[in-house]
Amino acid sequence: MGVGRSEDGRLLLLEAPLALFPGEVVEAKVLWKARHGEGRVTRWLTRDPRRAAAACAVSAVTTILIGVVVFIFCFSTLFPDGA
Repeated sequence: MGVGRSEDGRLLLLEAPLALFPGEVVEAKVLWKARHGEGRVTRWLTRDPRRAAAACAVSAVTTILIGVVVFIFCFSTLFPDGA
């Protein structure tokens, strides 16, 4: 969970898949309430220089494997008889 301020100064509570560093500018889908907003980060517009891409080969392989599993699941859902 990250805490920030909107452009008009209102409090903003953000959920993000990665930690938010102070000073990063993000785009988010926000549900505005009476005094604050709650949202989920959809992308980073400016990243903190401390944020680095994963240098580990295991993370790249894991990402590929997750993509393959999602593809197989979607294919089997769309074509249950294997056609």
